[in-house]
Amino acid sequence: SVFAKMNLNSSEKFFVEVGGGIFIRKDVNETRMVANQQKNRLQGFRGQLTQEIESITLQLEEMITKPRRS
Repeated sequence: SVFAKMNLNSSEKFFVEVGGGIFIRKDVNETRMVANQQKNRLQGFRGQLTQEIESITLQLEEMITKPRRS
């Protein structure tokens, strides 16, 4: 990754990946919308993963504390 500080011109276009390695040109507002959509999707994934981890943790705790039958 490369990060550079720059001033954005409202008439500039950016190459934005839309999936499958395909890039299209978008203006500043469209690029912001795509970035916000990606952020929201990632936050949703994070929530799902957190729930799954909590569920697995509870299952493991039950397995550990449940008395074993011979």
